[in-house]
Amino acid sequence: IAYAAAVADGKWSMVVDGKEGRSYDTVLSPVISPDGQHVAYQAKEGNKWYIVVDNTPNAGTIASYTMPEFSSDSTMIAYVEAAASSSEMRFIVSDLTFSKQSVKRSIGDLLFTTNRDKTRIAAAQVVGNKLRIIDFSFAKPDVVHEGPLYDVIEKLTISDDGGLVS
Repeated sequence: IAYAAAVADGKWSMVVDGKEGRSYDTVLSPVISPDGQHVAYQAKEGNKWYIVVDNTPNAGTIASYTMPEFSSDSTMIAYVEAAASSSEMRFIVSDLTFSKQSVKRSIGDLLFTTNRDKTRIAAAQVVGNKLRIIDFSFAKPDVVHEGPLYDVIEKLTISDDGGLVS
């Protein structure tokens, strides 16, 4: 069981199985890994936002994040670090300690989606003033398939088995 709780002096903490984590100014909804062993959430302290996994925060940024997604085997996490403009967004696939990360730049307003079993990812990437879809597996995030460039891309979906991106 994971939930956010007001702890003291306007601070919030994520409580996981009855144990309070570190206090932050803001704590957003938790995401539990498919194996039920890990909890991830967004937290804000001062002017910095963090993705926190198992009470370990990433380096943080003044930009906000999207809701994180775990891989099917619960060993990786994916999220988008927003910025002042969509051309400055970063899509990050990381191990759970944030020590090994694969970063894709400029993913645009469509953000990303995963297939049902959370083994593949598809995202929109900005290239100059055009967009393309990139797709890759959680297991090998640096092996990227790049689609053709378009003026506009809408309604990104990926098939349940991860074989088809449309």
